[in-house]
Amino acid sequence: MKTKKWTTLILLGIVLVFLNGCGDKKEEAAQQTTTDAAKEQVQEATDKAGEMAKEATDAVKEGTAAAMDWSQEKIDAFMAEAKTQLGDFDAQFEELSAKAAEMDDDAKAALSGQMEELGTLKDAAAEKLAALQDASGEAWVATKAEYNELIEKIKTLYDNIKQGMMG
Repeated sequence: MKTKKWTTLILLGIVLVFLNGCGDKKEEAAQQTTTDAAKEQVQEATDKAGEMAKEATDAVKEGTAAAMDWSQEKIDAFMAEAKTQLGDFDAQFEELSAKAAEMDDDAKAALSGQMEELGTLKDAAAEKLAALQDASGEAWVATKAEYNELIEKIKTLYDNIKQGMMG
């Protein structure tokens, strides 16, 4: 009888182990199926994201090229206008110099510092314009702002000198 109990217990343990082992295999198979499906979905999402990234990159490249063309046109127009403006300042400076040469010594002495400053500002503006030729991006914007500031100083000083010569 004892042997029968032990045998029954052992058989019951084996059945339980077998049943538990079979359940694990079913669960493993279900997990594997779920894992495979998830892998497929991840791969599809990755492929789709790659396609979208390529499309976005192409769109950005096209937009950048168009903006650069437009910007380059604006830059070229500004540079041409600035060169003309500096040429005009050269002519105005020569005109002031000629008028100053005709003035008496006291008047010449009073204007000489301003004329020298005007020449210095004009040279600095020409240097900034030359720097603009090689600048790009933020450096171009900053150099342009410095150039425009010099131009305003030149205009103000020119007007002051001209008024001093007349008055």
